Amino acid sequence: MDLSLIDTLKRNAPLSDSQIVKLEIKEFIESERYKNMLAGARYYAGKHDILDTKRMAIGKDGLLTEVKNVANNKIVHTFATELIDQKIQYLLGREFSVKGLDQTKDDILQSVFDTKARSQITACATGAIKCGIGWMYIYPEKGQLKFKVIDAKQIIPLWGDDEHTDLQALIRFYTQVEFEAAQKRFVTYAEFWQADGVQLYKYQQTASSVEMIAQNYNSNLIAVGEKAAMLQDADGNLHDWERLPFVPIKYNDSETPLISRIKSLIDAYDKGVSNNGNALEDAGNKIIKVKNYGGSGKDSDQLGRLRQTVNAYRLIMVNDDGDADTIDDSVDVSNSDTYLDRLRRNIYAFGRGVDPDQAMGANSSAEARQYMYAPLDLDCNGLEKGVRNCIDGICWFIDKYYSVSGDVEITFNRDILINEQSAIDMCLKAQSIEGISTETILSNMPWVKDVAAEIDKYKSEQGDIYNNLDGDPNAAQ
Repeated sequence: MDLSLIDTLKRNAPLSDSQIVKLEIKEFIESERYKNMLAGARYYAGKHDILDTKRMAIGKDGLLTEVKNVANNKIVHTFATELIDQKIQYLLGREFSVKGLDQTKDDILQSVFDTKARSQITACATGAIKCGIGWMYIYPEKGQLKFKVIDAKQIIPLWGDDEHTDLQALIRFYTQVEFEAAQKRFVTYAEFWQADGVQLYKYQQTASSVEMIAQNYNSNLIAVGEKAAMLQDADGNLHDWERLPFVPIKYNDSETPLISRIKSLIDAYDKGVSNNGNALEDAGNKIIKVKNYGGSGKDSDQLGRLRQTVNAYRLIMVNDDGDADTIDDSVDVSNSDTYLDRLRRNIYAFGRGVDPDQAMGANSSAEARQYMYAPLDLDCNGLEKGVRNCIDGICWFIDKYYSVSGDVEITFNRDILINEQSAIDMCLKAQSIEGISTETILSNMPWVKDVAAEIDKYKSEQGDIYNNLDGDPNAAQ
């Protein structure tokens, strides 16, 4: 019998559970993967590296120092936000359906996958694009199976295979505010999930500020209570299932976040536009060449007064043999437009999205729209696979919790820009083709949002027609 991943770690080290947790967390927060997750979250929120930019110059001591009397534009372009939202709206903007082929199971699915649950799946998919992977936590509440999104930056999965399909254990770490002797402290906890339950730990050291939280990870872990069952509902019922109650949504098979493909391009674009802004603002602050101004002209205070006089009165007083002139060091920002256009095209190309500046109208041909949407469609294929696997994983827990079985049908309605007239004409023509169902035709009709509801309305309307004709169906002919 093969040893589990945890058994292997313990046999080769040997390590205790707390040592395994501490080691895995330390390696994770120092990894490139974690840095990419942080960058993905920051750039989605519009917190780009350009915001930390300083204008530097060589100071009196010959060392670089920050210069604060010049323009320092920090212009952020939220391409990452736009691309992520674009993918989510394209795949999940229109309501997806989860149907059970068995009526009993379908009723349960409709109660579990309510509006809130669908929003959580959408939020988890958004997190997957930002961080490469998103996580849903499954739990029972008041006789109903629920799930919620867990921040992927808090999760360290311990996979038992290279394909990352066998989740053998999982570590979740997080920091929360607590009060110790009337002082606010930041306490970091870690949960170690295994097949036989979950053990809670906390770091011995606490922090007094957000900036000092990192020091917590250097202290020892202390067990909090005994190992508990995986899940316990409000009625005290324990649930130890065959699987850990965590289900991932993967952005792609490599679990690589979008930001890793486009961060350098976005940084270059932010820098290019910001530098252009600096050049334009600095144009009114040109270099002044002064001859024989008030003596040596080397004193920094004296030079400061000179600049202040120029700005205030637009004149300079010089000696009899003195002179003053300006040196034009402005930059022709028009030369950078080609460079910025290339960066923009590359951001949408490597980010696999649709540039709204290049988007075509609703009356464009189907072939042109298909070509424009091809990169977005390709990228969403991988995301759709991740969402399907997540829903399938949730359905496994539904079967266990409610003691039901049966296949599930998952349907996504991608929100592509269409020519409505063309789509309606095709639906009308499809009615005469044998083998195509009314449900399929309605699902492709631009005006129909909910196929099942539309069919019910149609049946109701037809019934009203016959009722108004005193029950004589031939009179409707």
